[in-house]
Amino acid sequence: MIGLVENAILARMKAASDAGVLGYKYRALESWGGQFADDDQLNKLIQYPAAYVAYLGSTPSGETGAYDQQTARFAVMLASQNVRNEAATRHGAAGEVGVYQMIIDAQGLLKRQDFGLDISGLSLGPVRPLFSGKLETRRISVFAVEFTTIYSDAPDIDAQIEELDDFSTFHVNWDLPPLGNVAPANELPDDENADATSTQTFKEEEA
Repeated sequence: MIGLVENAILARMKAASDAGVLGYKYRALESWGGQFADDDQLNKLIQYPAAYVAYLGSTPSGETGAYDQQTARFAVMLASQNVRNEAATRHGAAGEVGVYQMIIDAQGLLKRQDFGLDISGLSLGPVRPLFSGKLETRRISVFAVEFTTIYSDAPDIDAQIEELDDFSTFHVNWDLPPLGNVAPANELPDDENADATSTQTFKEEEA
């Protein structure tokens, strides 16, 4: 579920950017990967305005039947650059969007959204500035806009394991090249269409 929510946030922001409804386009929009961590990243990889989505973790928040409720936190890190001065990175100037407007837009795009997933609509969380000396010298402003959502975690695995038979035989169909003529469209096992098939039976002491 975590990955689905992250991808849904990115997809909604990209759709708004591509449709021109923001009045500007994200020149970088992707999952967070430490883009502000060092000088090389700042110099080579980032184009502004930029947005990066990060999963910040989850905490248990209750139980519903066999499922545990989790409250998950996500952050959208928004960055703007303006060579005029530091204030322009926040307020915008000379046709360049400022990070304050980016914050308002991200909140408007994402609040209460469930993206058709089995989650509660995103709730607004804190907005935090991310300061560092190297960001300021490059006239870059970065803020993290947080959101929370609640989703149901997977049921206990122990109950499912009890229903499994002993693992005594390993049977595999090989599809070469991948995604050729064997499943996922077909039901497994699919010996008739497989390019190769292997079967391994374990002795009791090996299993």
